[in-house]
Amino acid sequence: MKRIVKSYRNYLKYYLIMMFLLCLSGCNGPAQNSPIIDSFTSNVYILEEGDSAILSWTVINATTITINPGGDVALSGSTSINPTSTTIYTLTAINNFGSTTAGVTITVNPVTTEHAITIQPGAGEGKDAMVMYGDNPDINYGSDPDLIIGNTSKEHYRSYLQFNLETLPVGAVIANADLKLYQYNTSGTEDLSVGLHLVTESWEENSINWSNQSHFGTVETKVSVIAGESTWISWDITSLLQEWLDGSHPNHGIVLCDEEEYTGETYFSYHSSDYTTDSLLRPKLEIIYYAE
Repeated sequence: MKRIVKSYRNYLKYYLIMMFLLCLSGCNGPAQNSPIIDSFTSNVYILEEGDSAILSWTVINATTITINPGGDVALSGSTSINPTSTTIYTLTAINNFGSTTAGVTITVNPVTTEHAITIQPGAGEGKDAMVMYGDNPDINYGSDPDLIIGNTSKEHYRSYLQFNLETLPVGAVIANADLKLYQYNTSGTEDLSVGLHLVTESWEENSINWSNQSHFGTVETKVSVIAGESTWISWDITSLLQEWLDGSHPNHGIVLCDEEEYTGETYFSYHSSDYTTDSLLRPKLEIIYYAE
């Protein structure tokens, strides 16, 4: 009988302890967690400057929700944004037990605008000179009003030009660039293929001549020039100009040569930057480019 009573008392003791622990658990209530950000998205993640996007979100178990930049928002919803530069939007959800964050990056591409400029320097700023092989190959023609390309039976002509490109902004993207020379005279009757070559070393307008002329590379582009015409002759240097701006090649200018040099009896005359009668007929670069 005593054993039964003792066993019953032990059982009651364990029972009371269990009930006490359950009571404590019930008094503390269910376990609590920090907020949950179920989603935080944008309908687009890359914008052109001036366009807008829509941020959307859903949050669980939060008392305060903020989007920065922006402000306080509801548990779920959406809002239109119009950033002017690349921006990280941060959603922060808060309750008594902590906070949770999520981010969305919106990349904004700056607006590029098309620009058109003409670089046409005069005698003070221009840099061009013909060189001539003949009886006096050491003569400098840097201040001559003419640029000549072609041949006679005893003479051969090339013309060097270099333009200052400082007026073009850093990062400009060249859409089109044409070198233009005004052809005003033809000696002979043959058409010529006039090639444009990249000059690979520096030179000076007031000292260059046939004997000391700078080296140049293979032909970059060439045009067929018709004898007898008085007109603008144009060479497309779009790729070359972009390479000068990007630093792929140093800008030492170009040289124009007859691609069948030392043959024929025809040469063409063009106005140089030292031509004073009509400044609009001097050599020029016509450029279309894109920039921010």
